[in-house]
Amino acid sequence: MSKLDLRSFQQEISERLAVARRSGGEAPRLAFVAGGQRYALPLAEISEVAPISEIRAVPGCQSWFLGLSNIRGSVLALSHMGALLHGATPARSSASRVLVLGGEFARLRAGMLVDSVLGLRSFAKTEPATNPNSFVTQNGLDDQGGSWGLLHISALVTTTGFFEVCDQFESVAP
Repeated sequence: MSKLDLRSFQQEISERLAVARRSGGEAPRLAFVAGGQRYALPLAEISEVAPISEIRAVPGCQSWFLGLSNIRGSVLALSHMGALLHGATPARSSASRVLVLGGEFARLRAGMLVDSVLGLRSFAKTEPATNPNSFVTQNGLDDQGGSWGLLHISALVTTTGFFEVCDQFESVAP
């Protein structure tokens, strides 16, 4: 995605948020694909959508933890969302993007690599998830009847071992 495309994307998001606020409806969520499955997060939990930059691997960590990456001068811990959510093999493509955690989660200095970002979605209806787990307990239904796993970063970081990134290190005696 070029700078112009990213700027247009950010402008579109700002305009759609303004319309949603005026209409009093549910705030739109950022829709994305991770591990081949569709999800949506509250936009307030993400500070930006960024292209992938160089990733420095950290040996001895969980398979879903990709390493450290410099995004706009900030070093972030980068995880692969699909691998974290359901064990998908971490992969990258030209459509992959980094969701930089924001709002109350900005202090974590973390980002999530996703397969692609699909823009904003509003979900007028929700239903219990067909395969409920600790981080997706509801599905949002879009206008076409499509089902999306509704995530919250708070559930993700507290239920998936998110802070146990490199617990595989063994102590080495001097």
